[in-house]
Amino acid sequence: MTQLASNYFFGFFLVFCRSGLVLASLPGLSGARYPVNVRLLLALAISQAITPFVSGQHLSADQSVSTIINLIFSEIAIGFMIGFWTYTFVYSARFAGTFINSAIGLSGIPGQPIDEQEPSNHIATLLSLGVTALIFATNLHLVSIQGLARSYQILPIGETFSPNWSMQRTLGVLQNSFVTGLQCGAPFVVLTICVNLALGIANKMTPQLSVYFAFSGIVLLASLVVLAYLIPSLLMIPVNAYENFLSTGLP
Repeated sequence: MTQLASNYFFGFFLVFCRSGLVLASLPGLSGARYPVNVRLLLALAISQAITPFVSGQHLSADQSVSTIINLIFSEIAIGFMIGFWTYTFVYSARFAGTFINSAIGLSGIPGQPIDEQEPSNHIATLLSLGVTALIFATNLHLVSIQGLARSYQILPIGETFSPNWSMQRTLGVLQNSFVTGLQCGAPFVVLTICVNLALGIANKMTPQLSVYFAFSGIVLLASLVVLAYLIPSLLMIPVNAYENFLSTGLP
């Protein structure tokens, strides 16, 4: 009985090493506004739920100290890697928001630290909060936990952690998240090019009038109208990319 209990608690600790880091980075659950004790209790509860399903994966506590240390650091590395993958999709929305904020002329306005400890611009905060809200509204946070449980089938406890494989997967996820951010900001790339081209031609025709500064308010208003019209579609781009990642790319 003592040996069974020690094996179970050792397995629980290994599961917690992975799931705790993943939950610390999941969209919505990793915000600075969440109390640390709530996140800790959630990680403990999910680890408790997952442990019985991985009871046959190298969970014996009767091993050498070096083997135990290798298992712990391997689980920590895998948890950090999966958590980093999941959060890149929220940062793709933040990247798009930062570009949109600069493109429409709001870069000089300071932001407030709402969903992060560091202040960010208003458009980036709006998009990241919108993406996080949609993740919860579409139950993707539950799919994320299912993906965490599924990771033990693909990356079982005790399997040698491959830095080359993780680097290749990380580069692929970063590429997808960067493309997602570009897709969100693409309409404003076109808008910025067209507006600057038109203002440049108008400024050449009337050199005695500062056309750019005279029409900056109109350009800002038109950009906000375009943003209000497109924001439902913009928010769904990172959400769909995150859903596709959970269904096909984890791990």
